Amino acid sequence: MTPAELQVFLRRPLVAVLSTIRPDGSLHSAAIWYEFEDGRFYFWTGENSVKGRNLRKSPHAAVCIATHEEPFQYVTARGRCDITKVGLRERSLSIARRYYSEERACAFVSEDLAAGGSVLVVLTPDKIVSEQSA
Repeated sequence: MTPAELQVFLRRPLVAVLSTIRPDGSLHSAAIWYEFEDGRFYFWTGENSVKGRNLRKSPHAAVCIATHEEPFQYVTARGRCDITKVGLRERSLSIARRYYSEERACAFVSEDLAAGGSVLVVLTPDKIVSEQSA
């Protein structure tokens, strides 16, 4: 994909698969909602979820986003993740709005964050690969 095509693709509300490294070295993969902005992937998770625990031990991860219809397209990226609580609510709302209506996004994020323990994860890719069928 060209850089412009990549930006258009990553703006689509597709579900991504995030792979993190378990303490035993095996991989853990999970579906996530994400947002891509300024060259970084953003998502949120529970800090004590499998993803959260794995990222605290090893901050390296990979993400894959793919279509399921023609023309088939995908983007994979790998890099280092930073975990923070700064901007958690605002970014979580921004991400949820990609997948839900405004009202449903607000309700979902409020309920999800009310329990506490969520963190914002920022994946800064050191490599991005993209492909699309003709």
